[in-house]
Amino acid sequence: MHTTIMGAALLLAIATPNGVQAQTPATQPVKGAEAVIVSYADLDLRQPMGTRMLDHRLKTAARRTCDTASLPMDHYLVRHWCIRDAVADGWAQVAARRADQYAGRPTVTLAALRTRR
Repeated sequence: MHTTIMGAALLLAIATPNGVQAQTPATQPVKGAEAVIVSYADLDLRQPMGTRMLDHRLKTAARRTCDTASLPMDHYLVRHWCIRDAVADGWAQVAARRADQYAGRPTVTLAALRTRR
């Protein structure tokens, strides 16, 4: 049986001026998908340490969702691509939410990296 790992998508929780409020996910759950919540509400992304910590959290979450330990060794590249795409997608979502923040719109403080196998 051939297993394919797709790139990561993000589920979001929105922070409003009244606190954190869960919203309906932008994507629907997919059978066989795993999700890992990545919070950066406690990080100051204007500081280098904050961005390093978020990068570490995104990579850790991506490794968890892209785990292929039970697959043959030739799937190593698939796992590598999955992690790379998940982290890049996470950063793209953070950048989009920071733009919303600067524009005075609600900001994201939680995201879930999801992969589909």
